[in-house]
Amino acid sequence: MPYAKFSESMKNPTHISLFKVDQLSGIGILEISPKLAISMTNRMLGGRGMSSEEDERYLTEIEVALLEEIVDIIVQEWCRQWKDERPYTGRQIGHENNPRFLQVCSSDAVTLVLTIEALAGDSPEQIQLGIPYNMLEPIVKTIHAQRSREMQTAPDSKPQQWRSSYNQIAVPLVADWEIPQVSVSDILALRAGDVLEMPKSTLANTRVRIANSPRFIAQAGSENGHVAIQISSEFKNATKS
Repeated sequence: MPYAKFSESMKNPTHISLFKVDQLSGIGILEISPKLAISMTNRMLGGRGMSSEEDERYLTEIEVALLEEIVDIIVQEWCRQWKDERPYTGRQIGHENNPRFLQVCSSDAVTLVLTIEALAGDSPEQIQLGIPYNMLEPIVKTIHAQRSREMQTAPDSKPQQWRSSYNQIAVPLVADWEIPQVSVSDILALRAGDVLEMPKSTLANTRVRIANSPRFIAQAGSENGHVAIQISSEFKNATKS
C-alpha cells in the first residue's frame, strides 16, 4: 500500500519504533498500540499484563526503554528470516508517538505491511510492521536470482522405467457389480434357485478391481464361449499406486 495510507492506519497516540538494517537502504517501521505495549511492559515487570481503556496514552520513558528490548527481538527475528540469502543486522534508530509527523519515505512509496493481532488482556490489539519496497528490493532480487539458478541447474526428471522383475507378480483381478438394496426379510427368504432381477445397465457398469482397488468400468458379456469383460473407462476417483 502507499506509505500515506499506511501512516493513516496508525493510531494516535501510538508507539512507533524506527529501525534500519545495515546492509539495506531505507527505514523500517514497527508500530505497537499503547494498550498492547503497556500490557507487555507490565508483564516484564511481573504484573498480569492486563490493560484498560485508560491505557490509550503516551508511554512513559521507563515503558519505552522496556519495550525497546522487545522491539530488538522482533527486528533481529525479521533479519534472521533472510539468513539463507545473506546475514543482515538490524538496529533501532529512534521512536515516535505520533504518525502525523513521521515521514521516512515519500507518501506514494510502496510499503509492504504485515499486521499481527495480539491480545492485551481480553482485548485484541495490533502490531504493524511496515517495510518500504525499496528496502526489500535487494532481498527480492537475490531470491529471484537464486531461484532462477536452481531452475537452470536442476537435473531433468527421468521417466519411470518398468522393471522386468515385476512381470511375474500375480495380482488379483475381480469383476463385480453393485446390485440394488434388498431388505433383510428378502435376504432371509432366499433359497437355491431363486432369481434376483437386476437393472439392464448392470452389465454395462461392471466394476473391475485390481488388488481390491476399483480401477475400471467395463461391459460384461461373452466371447468365444467364455465370459468376458471389455474395459470402457477408468473408475471415477481411482487411486493409483
